[in-house]
Amino acid sequence: MTVPASNPNPTTTRRTGRISAALAVAVAMMLFAAGCSTGGDEVLVEVEPVGIDYSEFGPYAVGSRLADVDGVEVQLLYPVDRSETSNGTLISTVSSDVAFPDSLRDVLIEAAPFLVQELPVELYEGAPVAGDGPFPVVLYSHGFGGHPAYYLNNLAHTASWGYVVAAPNHPSRNLASTIAGGLPGGATSSDDAAGPATGSTDTDDLTATVTALDQLTADPDDPLHMAVDTSQLAAAGHSAGGSAAMRLAVAGQVAGRDLATVIGQAPAPPVSLQIVADPDATEQERQTAVSDALDDVAAPQIPVLLVAGERDGVIALSTVEATYEWLNAPRQLVVMANTGHNPVLDLCATIRQQGGLVAAAGGLVSVFGESVERLLALGEDGCVEGFTEPEVGFDVIRHLTVAQVRWALGQDADRASLDPTFLRDTFGEVIGPVETEL
Repeated sequence: MTVPASNPNPTTTRRTGRISAALAVAVAMMLFAAGCSTGGDEVLVEVEPVGIDYSEFGPYAVGSRLADVDGVEVQLLYPVDRSETSNGTLISTVSSDVAFPDSLRDVLIEAAPFLVQELPVELYEGAPVAGDGPFPVVLYSHGFGGHPAYYLNNLAHTASWGYVVAAPNHPSRNLASTIAGGLPGGATSSDDAAGPATGSTDTDDLTATVTALDQLTADPDDPLHMAVDTSQLAAAGHSAGGSAAMRLAVAGQVAGRDLATVIGQAPAPPVSLQIVADPDATEQERQTAVSDALDDVAAPQIPVLLVAGERDGVIALSTVEATYEWLNAPRQLVVMANTGHNPVLDLCATIRQQGGLVAAAGGLVSVFGESVERLLALGEDGCVEGFTEPEVGFDVIRHLTVAQVRWALGQDADRASLDPTFLRDTFGEVIGPVETEL
């Protein structure tokens, strides 16, 4: 299995001066050769661990499939051998309106055509899973008012490194239910607007997904038969999804499985989000309330990686720092300089190109009210001029996610790819303060 020379992910850019996976292997081989004498005497040479840049697309193509798990739609992405992509249907774009509730799609498109964007992807729907599994699982939880489709390139990137990625479309807080909560007349749900009336929480969705994956891999008639290994399980999430991932860890096992690690991307803390979202609270009041709430929760006993934006206007850096202080070792906090809340969101680049969301929201606000404008402000945080370019943020998030999962699962013997010096040498000034306790 080789690392491809070209990068099929259309949103990933490359920079010179990095150590790619293939180059790292070559360097290791040369160092090994240098440690052996031609005269038959062993010469022991202490070799410094070499970090690998995982921001490049991995060795696999990526297959796509939707699953219904107790009435909740779950996006599944999985590794595919490149020689087998012709046995699937190429998906090259996904429309952002896939997240719109059916009953409001026409209204939304007419009131806010700027919300409809074609997102470039490279997925192979129905392609056979690669034969060298079973593959570990990475659960992914989207942010408030989000949808798995808005993270597809980042999720596909993780899958390309040999993981089955499972991302539920949470009915409790996806885009459809969020819009429904602001419907004229005070409606809070409907079959079309709010999704399935399952009554499930986001952690319920994630737990049920693990159970469903166990069933799929055990089913000899399913294409994922014997391809999924839920005994190797990680959880990641953005914003409210980061909170969900950590709440899974706090609860202990997930459907009878131990989590190997949690990755929080601009994560809300694993406590009530009311104080975090209170627009009238001062920063000190929020930080104190979060710290007090965390004191009543037992921190998980697994490795956790937190990634925060220095200028995050949704989940303030101080809030993420409070969560970091609450965690047990091993723990790491990577702060991305001049970065807002959404460096993981595929839409971020498009939002920046069109000048943001709020500036174009006039028609939408007139239909749905000012609450929609607040939602749009959350969606554009960090995706407008003056912040780190989205493609740079994508690279960092993608690398950190894969590097953390590989280390936590023992696929990488060391933490060289998570070392602060390596991160700064590889990604430059976007890497701000890094705190690590092992």
